[in-house]
Formats: sequence, structure tokens, C-alpha cells
Amino acid sequence: MNQLFTIVKRGLILVAFLSGFNSVMAQTMMPLPPHSNIFSSMVRGYWFTAPVNFTITGLRVSSSAGAGTQSIQLMKINDPTPVVFATTSTNFNTLAYITNAPNNTIQAVNVQVNAGDIIGVLGHVAGVANSYSASGAPVTTTIGTFTVPLTRFLYQGSIATAAAPNYSTEPSSTQIGRVEIYYMIGGSGTNNAGVSDLISPYNFCASTQEVKVKVRNFGSNILNTLQVQWSMDGVMQTPVNITTPIDTPGSVAGNELDVVLGNYAFPSTPIAFKAWTTLPNGGVDTINGNDTLSMPLAATNYTLTSSSDTICANGSASLSLTPSTGFAPNALTWQQSTDGGLTWTNITGVTG
Repeated sequence: MNQLFTIVKRGLILVAFLSGFNSVMAQTMMPLPPHSNIFSSMVRGYWFTAPVNFTITGLRVSSSAGAGTQSIQLMKINDPTPVVFATTSTNFNTLAYITNAPNNTIQAVNVQVNAGDIIGVLGHVAGVANSYSASGAPVTTTIGTFTVPLTRFLYQGSIATAAAPNYSTEPSSTQIGRVEIYYMIGGSGTNNAGVSDLISPYNFCASTQEVKVKVRNFGSNILNTLQVQWSMDGVMQTPVNITTPIDTPGSVAGNELDVVLGNYAFPSTPIAFKAWTTLPNGGVDTINGNDTLSMPLAATNYTLTSSSDTICANGSASLSLTPSTGFAPNALTWQQSTDGGLTWTNITGVTG
């Protein structure tokens, strides 16, 4: 029986048709508390903060939820602190979405997780049935030698036909949805690189901006050379060749490198940005699902309004900037003109 299996990495979607299977080699299951009862009608799961770099290799809804087909969604939460119900958030990336999968079979994935990543998982079987853990003490699990707290994760609906568009959490509850996660510590593959994050620009005006990304080595080989290619609205930009060695996951030197791709003149309308790695150590990347970062980049348009457009000598007027957030403290410089806008000078001591 074939099922639809979708992996999403920062907007990059890979679709494959795979056969269900009963085991995946060389992996460990994150321990879960025992089953207590079945909760239906809305999907549940849990979230946690990764204590170490590791690779998620398999997912399965506990068979205690029932005999129907599985639906599972794995997310990387981008909120610094996951929001609490009844607040919801769309600030996440779907790392894996699986639907119509055979019951009680581990679904193979290959998702790289880095220490500090906030990971959420949701899962139910047909009928939106969840296996709830027993209530009681706060729930913990282990990843390698680390003890990791688990907190209830939820979406107020089903993920049988579409991935959850938002999430929320309930830290006051000690019952979680029991979705099994299988993992291996460290990276995966030998020559395995990827563009993992955008460093800049963020919260910028329409202008020429430096584009900088973070490149990660997910594999077991030190990467001595590789190339980063990138595009804006599908138009290829000049690729960047990297000759600075990037060490392996867990190494003292670290497995990340900040890379400046170049400058780009951003308009006031959104731009589709895409960056990906190729030719790690001059060869073939052994795992392609983590190569690419794809996301929209949009300039922020600010509007300045005054409480009064006419003031007398020694009078004052208040200026309001809209939006009033979205930029770093002291990132704004205020200027004034005394000749109708022909020339401008900084206003000393005023920042925002």
C-alpha cells in the first residue's frame, strides 16, 4: 500500500511515494509515558527543545490510538517561546507531513535537528483519534543522555487531508498525544550540506541589502569545499564558492558557517528567495532533503505621521512611526531638513 509522504524544508516540497515498512535500522525511540485513553475530534501531540544535534529517522502514531490510517505532522517552531492556548501561531516550518499511512508502521523520514531547535509533532489515526498519555507528573523523555521535558502540542482540527495551518500549546496539562519519534544522534550522510537559515536581511526598507545565510554541515565528513547557489524570483544570482572548512555536527569547531551571498536591490514588493548547496567536497550530496532554504522576503514600508502639520516658534509636535515595531533597538536614525528636503542632517541623541 502506497501513501503520500511530503517533506517540507523552508518552503521546499519534496514528494515521494514510499511503501510502508515495519522497522528502520540503527535508530532509537524517544520514550513516551504509557497510554491512558483515546481523545478524538482534534489532533494532539507534544513539543520539546532539542538538547543536541540529532536526526529524526522515523515517526509513528501509537497503535493505542486505534486501527485507522496515520496522519502525522512534524514542525520546527520559530517562536522563541511557543504560544499558549487560546492563542495560535503560524510561525513554524513543516518538516514532514504524512497522511494515509498504514497503521502501526514506522514512517521513514530524514530530518536534521540542531541543538536549540524547538520541535513539535502532531499525530492521529482515522477518526482524529489520539492516544493520550496518563496524567500526573510533568512528562519527560530522553534523547541520548539528556532528559527532555515534553509539553502538550495541539491544533484544533484534523490533519488527515491537510497539514495544520497553526499550532498552540497547553503547558498546564500533563497529558500529551503519543506520537513516536525515532532518531539517531548526530548528522546523517557523509558529504551532506545545506542552507539552514537566513541571517539577513530582516525588517528592512526597500533598498540594496546584504544577503547572508547560514550553511550547515549535516554529514560525517568535514566539508572543505562547496558551492552555494541562490535566486531571486527565479532569477539566478552569482553563486558563492566556499573554501573555509566546515566541521562535523558535535565538533568543537561547530558545523555552521555564515556566508554572504551578495547584495540585492529589494523593491517594495515581496521577492521569492531561494538558496541551496551543491558540490560538497566537489562531489554529490548524499542527502538532498536539507539542501535548500526557500522563503519570501518583503521590505517593510514605514509611514511617518505628525500630530500637527503647523507649529509656531518654540512649539512642538509628536511624530508617530507606523509600524512602530519590527526593527532592532537603536536601528533607526532620525534626520531633519531645513531647506525643504534638499539636504538632511542627523538629529543628535534621537534613535529608535
